[in-house]
Amino acid sequence: MHAHHHHHHHGESPAAAREPWLTDPLALASGSGSRLVLAVALLAVLWGGVMWALAA
Repeated sequence: MHAHHHHHHHGESPAAAREPWLTDPLALASGSGSRLVLAVALLAVLWGGVMWALAA
């Protein structure tokens, strides 16, 4: 027996609404396939590296 969520994952928080890639990775994986999650994660890491390099 598992809990059933009545709300949609894209409307949980202002951050999730502004930036869709911040939604639950597990929900994304089960909904859209792990390939998309992996690609988004890789892009996030690369973007973080660029921002960190620019900030430094």
